[in-house]
Amino acid sequence: MAQDLTPELGGTLDTLGNNIAIGNGAGGYEGLLGNLDSGTGCFLSYAIDTTYNPTNGAIFLAPGEVHLSGSTVTLNSLEGTEARQVYCSAGGTLYSVVPPAAGWSVSDTDNGDYPLDTLAQWVKITGLEIATPEDLAANDPVDITVNIHIINNSSSRGGSIDIGVGINGAEPTTGGVNSVIAGDFDNLIPVNVSTAVAVERLTGTIFTVWIRRSSEDHNQFDPEVHGSTGATHSLTVGTPSETGAATAWGTITGTLSDQVDLQAALDDRYTEAETDNLIEQKRDKIAGIVGRGHSWLDFDFGTGELTLIPNAGTGQTEFTVWTYNVKYIKTNESIIIPKLVDEYIIYYDDTGELAYIDSTSSIETVIAENAAIIARISINIIDSLFTAVQDLRYDVHMSPSTRNTFVLTTGALYSSGLALTNINSDGTGDVDTDAQFSIEDGQIILADIVYETAGRQQVIAFPAEIPIFYKIGQTWKLKAADTFPVIYEGSVGADYAGTLLPYNLIDPATESGQLLSVPNNDLVCVHYFATPGLYDGIVGVQGQYTYTSKSNARIGAATEVGKILTNQTVRRYYTPIATVIFQSGNGKSNIPHAEIVSVNGEDEYIDLRLEKVALGAASSSEELSPVISNVKLHFMANS
Repeated sequence: MAQDLTPELGGTLDTLGNNIAIGNGAGGYEGLLGNLDSGTGCFLSYAIDTTYNPTNGAIFLAPGEVHLSGSTVTLNSLEGTEARQVYCSAGGTLYSVVPPAAGWSVSDTDNGDYPLDTLAQWVKITGLEIATPEDLAANDPVDITVNIHIINNSSSRGGSIDIGVGINGAEPTTGGVNSVIAGDFDNLIPVNVSTAVAVERLTGTIFTVWIRRSSEDHNQFDPEVHGSTGATHSLTVGTPSETGAATAWGTITGTLSDQVDLQAALDDRYTEAETDNLIEQKRDKIAGIVGRGHSWLDFDFGTGELTLIPNAGTGQTEFTVWTYNVKYIKTNESIIIPKLVDEYIIYYDDTGELAYIDSTSSIETVIAENAAIIARISINIIDSLFTAVQDLRYDVHMSPSTRNTFVLTTGALYSSGLALTNINSDGTGDVDTDAQFSIEDGQIILADIVYETAGRQQVIAFPAEIPIFYKIGQTWKLKAADTFPVIYEGSVGADYAGTLLPYNLIDPATESGQLLSVPNNDLVCVHYFATPGLYDGIVGVQGQYTYTSKSNARIGAATEVGKILTNQTVRRYYTPIATVIFQSGNGKSNIPHAEIVSVNGEDEYIDLRLEKVALGAASSSEELSPVISNVKLHFMANS
């Protein structure tokens, strides 16, 4: 608790999650003002110490609600002695409400048989009789419902039945509101007749049910009230519920002036309060975004500005971030990222502001375990270019330590779909479709983020448009996506001038890359990865070797992909889905001078969707790991 001995009124007061005790001037306490421990709201309560006890006399307010609590609640301004409830309208008006009085209802049943032998003679159903309670007011209307089971023992003669309710043993009044015509019936069938009537009753009135044959087509008409076969007759008498009443108190007005110099005292105690109180209370929400679909992340590759804003597409005007166990409401966030190191992690710091840190070395444990991580950005320092952005807006409900374990040990993993389809393998290479395919929509997961290809901008229906990465010198470059998922003549400008497909030779000593033509009718692999890309959910990497046989290409593919996965960035944020083997030759007349060949005469491609863990252990070298350049990546959860 912060103590202010010389209060000054005016300005605003942010208690920073602390309670304010109201002293009695003699060293004790008589009240407490503060925030509710759970949910949104505040309270003013009686207290002899610094502990909030809502049953000890309190007023607490939540959005759209005003609550009074305690063993006794007195509303002296209200007239009347009825039990009342108090409500606050959306406009701030208090109402006292007399709750509606419950209705009364009693039922009785009977299973007897009652013959109706004489025309126009009333027969009393002796098993159905109800008396109204003595404590009910007289002359109020009642609702009466009768159900009688009737059969006709003559299959060819019909007639009519009257059912009525008598009062205090008297027969019903014919032709009045108590008379019900059952109608003609010619078959041996049961008839259930119901009626609801209203009468002016007196306290203690006894209601009984009567029935008679009122008309007949012939004297052989033989109706009978029949219950011995298991059918049940019933009588229900009751009163409707009474409507309650509401009285407006008027609109709540007035303002609360805060203490200016108390704010300084609260600020001084903020760190201690957060350590001793808030972390314990909010330990389940350490760091993360509340509902990723409520915000939208964007990055300007020219200026280096990272922007995080509410998702207008879902009608959001703000979003919520938890960092270092503290909740912040945000509306528009941005930060400029420099180009000084190879990569940065962007996060919310312990003051609730966006910050960045060099992530080429180990990140401090305090940040990894407590900060809301937002994104990872990599940079090509030589060419002064931003090269990749991963959206890491994890959900607040998974602890950072658990999430870090998933990211560091398994990284992005295949979840569903993403099979290659519409492959015309072992063709002639004379038509474009011999070198094209499509990819099914699917999902990958990264810790608690689910990424879906469905609805993205990239075309993966036939023919799929997939960008391909390759290395020239020390720089990884990108062939723009088109209808051929491979680098071919003229597709990368001056980087390759050959006619046949190239392979991307990387010198093991210098790690310098170049594109060289495969020998006539030789084979080259292209490896495809599912990625968290805003525009490109599937990317490819041009193979680094050329092969003379399918078996050699199949073995070489595992080695190539294994080396790519040894890079920690690729291992964390990419997962392999397939390798396709292409054959290129001078006699093939389609645009890429190539066709897809089957792996072993049966399989049309090498399926890698479930092979990431095994392939990642294939090599300890990182020489073939691409640093993706000039491509905008975005990792969005399904929302």
